[in-house]
Amino acid sequence: WPWGDYDCMIKMGSWTFDGNMMNLTKYENKDYITMEALDLQVGKYASSLIFTEDSFKENPLETKFYPCCDEPYQSLNYRFKVQRKWRMTEKGMESNPSLKNKFQEE
Repeated sequence: WPWGDYDCMIKMGSWTFDGNMMNLTKYENKDYITMEALDLQVGKYASSLIFTEDSFKENPLETKFYPCCDEPYQSLNYRFKVQRKWRMTEKGMESNPSLKNKFQEE
C-alpha cells in the first residue's frame, strides 16, 4: 500500500440458465476488458488505475458440467491486476514510483 498491484476478477454468468438456454460469448471475441469508454468520457485522469501487463492471461470463457445435470453452464471470468498510477496528497498529485507496464490490447 499504496503502490502495490492487486489481483482482481469479474465473473459473469447465470445460476438459472444453462448453456443451451443462454449462449454466453466474449465481447468482440476479446479475452480482456478495457476502460476505454470511461477514459473517453472523462479524460486522461478519469481513473487512477491501470490494468498491469500480467493481466488477462487466461481465456475468460469457462464451460462446466455438474454431476446433477447434463447441460453445460457457462461463465466469463476475467482475471486481472490493477495498480494505481497516481494519488492525490496534500501536496498535489503524486506519481507511482514503481509503476508496472500497462496491459497492451491485441
